[in-house]
Amino acid sequence: MDLTDYDAMLKEYYTPEMVRELAYSDNVLLGLLPKKREGGKTYIQPINNGKPGGASATFSTAQINQYNSKYNAFGITRVKQYQLATVETETLLASEGNAGAFAPAFEEFDKAHRSLADKTNRRLYRSTTGTIGQFLDGAAINGATITLADKADAWNFEEDDVIAFSATDGSALLDSGATVTVVSVDHETGIVTTSSADIGTEIASLTDTSFIYQAGDRLACAAGLESWLPVTDRATKLAAAFYGVTRSTAPERLGGIYMDGADFGDLNEIVIKAVSKAGQRGGKTDLVLMNTERFSDLQILWLNKHVIHENIEVNVREKVGDRMMTFSTLYQGMKANVGGRTVQVLSDRACPTNRLYALQKDTWKIWHTGDLMTFPLEKFAKGILMPAATADQFEGRVATYHNLGCSAPGFNVVVELPSA
Repeated sequence: MDLTDYDAMLKEYYTPEMVRELAYSDNVLLGLLPKKREGGKTYIQPINNGKPGGASATFSTAQINQYNSKYNAFGITRVKQYQLATVETETLLASEGNAGAFAPAFEEFDKAHRSLADKTNRRLYRSTTGTIGQFLDGAAINGATITLADKADAWNFEEDDVIAFSATDGSALLDSGATVTVVSVDHETGIVTTSSADIGTEIASLTDTSFIYQAGDRLACAAGLESWLPVTDRATKLAAAFYGVTRSTAPERLGGIYMDGADFGDLNEIVIKAVSKAGQRGGKTDLVLMNTERFSDLQILWLNKHVIHENIEVNVREKVGDRMMTFSTLYQGMKANVGGRTVQVLSDRACPTNRLYALQKDTWKIWHTGDLMTFPLEKFAKGILMPAATADQFEGRVATYHNLGCSAPGFNVVVELPSA
């Protein structure tokens, strides 16, 4: 008798190990920035960007030339993001208990919550236009694949995402908003494979410099660091109204301190100069953020230069009821004395590879109504699920109603790094 003969009597052996979630998490910037829950229509963020002036050694001249303090107020409005998850009722019931399944199918709703947090963190580095990437200039657009200009943008794509395109950042969608679906993502090469046999033919007017969006996101996203501290088309963005403020009158104070990394030496010099420039203007940098690959370059550099630093794990703590709870210690980084200040240096794969940020955390705030990541049905329908009207299944909805504000853009630095 062989295995074929005895097949009906043999058991299937299942590993006792936990089922590991390989979808990427660890949302560094989202976890670290201060948050404030408020209602109302608009969050008014006042800015004092100038003191009285016109002083003169001559009294009459001082009288004539005097001018007042300068004030502005950003009127920050909330934006929405939704993540839905639907599970068949029989699947929910069949997966209850350890004997029936490796994990209950009900966890799909918790994973939807984490998925929306992942997207929210990624968008914190980007702008209100909603772009998640751009084609690499000169790369072929005939075929199924998209080669991204920045490989780090690959973290913005997931299998089954539906994506659309525009000629420039935030402009009208190409081909009346025609879409394709993501089939696979290579994070190492920055290549996204789509459902299209020939994307250049399928999407009319597509070029090798086109911009990419998740369907429904164009011009509908929260402000991120690229909005508050713009680099791409900086002069144009500062000259346009941003939540009611035209920032070109005081570009550094209202639009952040810009540094061209090509003007400096290695990453070590760039970090020191960024912290110094913020300090020169009154900023107190306590957080330096960069892409994971750049972070490893800095770590190697500091080791070679014998820079004294401490490897750290940053805890993310939130108040739950009357207790402070630690939700994560996943944010590994370094702590070092930079320009006379003790600064946390952390990496985030969602940060573009051509950006480095020197931030003062207490100048930033994520304004939100309801919980930042909320199950809206829970408060008003007394449960996180609702039954589908035409099918034997339950739907869970996760939503966020928020935006990012900054009380002192001029205390924060953005560095445009040269290509790696």
